[in-house]
Amino acid sequence: MREVAPDTQPNPRLAFAGILVLTAFALLLDGLVGTAERRLMTWQPRASETEKV
Repeated sequence: MREVAPDTQPNPRLAFAGILVLTAFALLLDGLVGTAERRLMTWQPRASETEKV
């Protein structure tokens, strides 16, 4: 393992790449959860079918 000197600067390109990877992962998970929710919640009545007060 490489030791990092305490006076070195953080790598902004690496940080930006990490942010992009985490954003892509979050969007992928959001899409998967949305798809699962639509498929599993089919028993729920639509808004037009519910009684309006």
